[in-house]
Amino acid sequence: MLSRPLHHNPFKPYFQYNVTLLIIQKLFAIWQIESCTVQRRPIHSRIIMGRKLPKEEYGFLLEELIGQNLKIKRASSKDLQGIEGRVIDESKNSFLLETSKGKKRIPKKGSTFVFESHHEAKGNLLLIRPEDRTKKLAKEIS
Repeated sequence: MLSRPLHHNPFKPYFQYNVTLLIIQKLFAIWQIESCTVQRRPIHSRIIMGRKLPKEEYGFLLEELIGQNLKIKRASSKDLQGIEGRVIDESKNSFLLETSKGKKRIPKKGSTFVFESHHEAKGNLLLIRPEDRTKKLAKEIS
């Protein structure tokens, strides 16, 4: 007498496991490719989207911004709009301004700045470490 049913296939569980594993691996590979091409590009590249920036408008970004006077035209917070001051420090994500009321840290993301040279720049374009800005933007400014 047989101890197992006649319709039992010893390879079936192994085959189902391999097919499931292959599907999961393919989905993971697709997810990795999509996440690398969409999310890992620097934010300034996503804003520029492959076009060269005119040097007359954006050439001033290649210079040092510390020490320049700055006015916030638009900001994510209404309290920050209209603030004027001298840039005393800059990080990747913010400016530290010395204003008439004291020091204020202004986030770059979502803000629009007007510099003393009357040039306007969106903060999202400036989301680069200050020491790397010259190197990265020089390639994109014609």
